Amino acid sequence: MNSPTSKPRHLLIIEEPEQNTEIYLENKVYTVGRHSQNDIVLYSQTVSRHHCTLLKVKYNQVEEQDVFWIIDGDLKGNRSTNGLIVNNKRCLSHELKNEDIITLANHVSLKYYQINHNHPNRKYPTIKIQNVDFLNLQESSTTIVGTHDAQKNKTNLLPNLNYNVTSVPHPIIEVDYEGKIIYTNSIAKLKLPNLEKLDLNHPIFSDLFNNLTNPEEQFITREITLDLDTYQEYIQYLPEEKIIRIYLFDLTKQKETESALEETEAKYQAIVRQISEGIFLMDLNTRKIIDCNQAYCQLLNYSQEELLTLTIYDILPIDDEVIDSYIETITAKKQELMIEGCHCSKNNQLIDVEVSISLIQYANKQILCFAVRDIRQRKKTEKLLIKQAYYDALTGLPNRVFFNQRLEQAIENAHKFNHQVAVLFFDLDHFKKINDSLGHNLGDKLLKTFAKKVSSLLTSYQTFARWGGDEFILLLPNVSDIKEVSDLANKIFELLERPFKIEGQLLHIRMSIGIACYPQDGKDRDTLLRNVDAVLYRIKEQGRNCYQFYNPKINAQSSELLTLENLLYRAIEKEELFLNYQPQVNLKTEKIMGIESLLRWHNPELGLISTPKFIKIAEETGLITSIGKWVLEKACYQYLEWEQMGIAPEYIAVNLSPRQLQQENLLSNIEEILNKTNLNPQCLALEITESCLIEDTETVSDVLLTLVDIGVNITLDDFGTGYASLAYLKKFPFHTLKIDRSFVKDITESRQNVALVSAIITLAQALDLKVIAEGIETEEQLEILGDLNCEGIQGYYFSVPLGAHEAHDFLKSYPLENSTRKFPTLADYRE
Repeated sequence: MNSPTSKPRHLLIIEEPEQNTEIYLENKVYTVGRHSQNDIVLYSQTVSRHHCTLLKVKYNQVEEQDVFWIIDGDLKGNRSTNGLIVNNKRCLSHELKNEDIITLANHVSLKYYQINHNHPNRKYPTIKIQNVDFLNLQESSTTIVGTHDAQKNKTNLLPNLNYNVTSVPHPIIEVDYEGKIIYTNSIAKLKLPNLEKLDLNHPIFSDLFNNLTNPEEQFITREITLDLDTYQEYIQYLPEEKIIRIYLFDLTKQKETESALEETEAKYQAIVRQISEGIFLMDLNTRKIIDCNQAYCQLLNYSQEELLTLTIYDILPIDDEVIDSYIETITAKKQELMIEGCHCSKNNQLIDVEVSISLIQYANKQILCFAVRDIRQRKKTEKLLIKQAYYDALTGLPNRVFFNQRLEQAIENAHKFNHQVAVLFFDLDHFKKINDSLGHNLGDKLLKTFAKKVSSLLTSYQTFARWGGDEFILLLPNVSDIKEVSDLANKIFELLERPFKIEGQLLHIRMSIGIACYPQDGKDRDTLLRNVDAVLYRIKEQGRNCYQFYNPKINAQSSELLTLENLLYRAIEKEELFLNYQPQVNLKTEKIMGIESLLRWHNPELGLISTPKFIKIAEETGLITSIGKWVLEKACYQYLEWEQMGIAPEYIAVNLSPRQLQQENLLSNIEEILNKTNLNPQCLALEITESCLIEDTETVSDVLLTLVDIGVNITLDDFGTGYASLAYLKKFPFHTLKIDRSFVKDITESRQNVALVSAIITLAQALDLKVIAEGIETEEQLEILGDLNCEGIQGYYFSVPLGAHEAHDFLKSYPLENSTRKFPTLADYRE
């Protein structure tokens, strides 16, 4: 005798660092996250408050086909911070399969299994009921699948039905062919108390004797209702014995369950239709849209009826062959695919969307489920940041990042087609005097006018870029004769012979142009740029206001740089290097949250030397290794000293250069210093610039991830100054973004800068990153940043960089984060 097939159960194993938890999923909805009101609460701080939702879905009214879907965030459309990763692939929603692994955060994951009820520790695939053993069915677990044809199932069923009838836990009644009740079991007497009274008028005997003319044994089934209860009636005709045997199986609870499930399914259908994320289903064979929710209809401005008349080819504005290739990839690999693209609305507008596509089985059909997210606002922000990444905000010219890419392309083409490339490096002579005497506003207008006039002399394939400040650079990608270069340089100088009229004033501009050519002056980008810079420096030394080609005799390093290099080797020994400290203030609490250490060099003969200048030398010579280690150790010891005095802020920030991040021993040096100073790693923030992320990103990523694991905070410094990319924010584990001072400088004058700063702050908050704006010098700048909800600020408005003693006094007299001491307000302090 076969036992009934067990219904698969759903098991979720939660793996956390300190414990594993097993949960059998029996409810229809489970919310998962860090918030205490979730159904499943996870305590890791890296898990979002409302991280994901589990939905139970019943397919085709067959209970064995129940499945669970997991959705990123909650059912209101809010997304988690970290995102949802299933089987190492990021997704917005996913139909769970046996042995799926869901990653929520570092060291927190969920494992999903479908298991057999009789063997909870073994994994089984979902199975369907094939035969029913009526003698062992229990009312609490009775499942009837379809109807049985008497002839097809006679062999299987009769042995069960003729088995000891006294052991069957269901009503059994026998009547002879003359209509006399000859047997009722005890269950029948209990369940049917009015049977003897009604006799053959009882509903179970209705039409019972219509089939007596058939001499062969028969077995038929039907459904009957007795009062408020529903039964499945199995009638067996035994002509040899002239007996009709009736079995009754109570379906009341099953019907109630089915009704409840239908109601539940209707509710979840309503949830899916009301969820803010667009969802639609496509028949794999016909490519037709067969269902969609209201959110998707609103996104494309279609009614549901209109959408259901369309195919996937109608809404994707790409070639049909490309669409088919995507579909073939999904069906072949049977893996979820997430892509970004555009969907075409009813009015032919292209809508930027992020789409998660998965393959599901439903009613013997293969269906593609599309979860569609509107990303137009994100794209708008991204385009704004990309524009900033490649173009100068003031002049609208390409910036150095754009120029460097074009130069590399030009060199590659020149090598391939055997022609020359020319680079012209411009410097406006004594521009600083114009700024100082006439003001920055007029100076900016002069730069814009200069850029416009020079651009008017150029062709579309020549690239004219602003390098920074009053420096510009020009690329001529296809030069056949050097005379072309000198002729263009002469035209530019002729342009400057006439004064520029700015705000009613006539301004005369003088400039110097250094020129270097590929391949004779350098066979790669860096060599060309280094040599053209050397030429420009030589011109400025020799009197300015001319152009000059690179001469191989010109030393790549000027005499000043050589002198500085020699002095720098002895600077550490002679204790000429020292640190200054500049506070970082929380704009909301008006308290100090951190302090940045700034490296300075004072030479007895040359005085205070420009930090960017000697850092560049240190990187080129390799001295940055020893200098960087000295800076980090000095800053850590200084922080500990303040900590012992009870005046230390939350953290101390130390800058890392690109060259330092490439050092093999960087991690060991940092760990050595942390152990040596006994500094809590969470009190250390390491600041890196965007240029650090350009080369060998895998190495940099590994280094930063290791530092984060140790507990060190990572800050992206000077954000938006040339290398800004959203991809970096996803790839690297940053805690804080520092908005470059160039944005803050003109924020009171430029609406574009306000928009850019607002976009950066919004983006950072969406990614759960802190934001610090640097270079705050005026109260107007402070007020605008406050209105934009900027969290942290740093600049001369609060404090110039201070020596160790001055910083001690400042920290002692100014409120710190988490401090209970009473202090004046920010306004009082400024007064």
